[in-house]
Amino acid sequence: MLALEYCHNKKIIHRDIKFQNILLAHHIETLPDNSSSGIKIKLCDFGIFGTNRGLSTEKSTAGSLKFMSPELLTGKTGSTPKIDVWSVGCMLHAMMLGYYPFDADDREGLKK
Repeated sequence: MLALEYCHNKKIIHRDIKFQNILLAHHIETLPDNSSSGIKIKLCDFGIFGTNRGLSTEKSTAGSLKFMSPELLTGKTGSTPKIDVWSVGCMLHAMMLGYYPFDADDREGLKK
């Protein structure tokens, strides 16, 4: 979530958050409470990123269907941080319950 917060603070919207775009790296780091962390999580593949700088918002519906927000599916929004947060929520749902919250083979199936 820190990587996503950093991107959003820089007005960068990833637009394709999914399991395949999360990297785990072995990393030993001493934390402020003197504990250690052995894994660093990185966000990758900014191939379809958008910007939220107020100039023109990207309205493309590119991305992975299982993680796509309803606003993107219906074309009602451009690139906003909300679409990345939605994707993270879909990932958390899949990790906690073992299945995707919305699972269809095409856009029309997801819209139902």
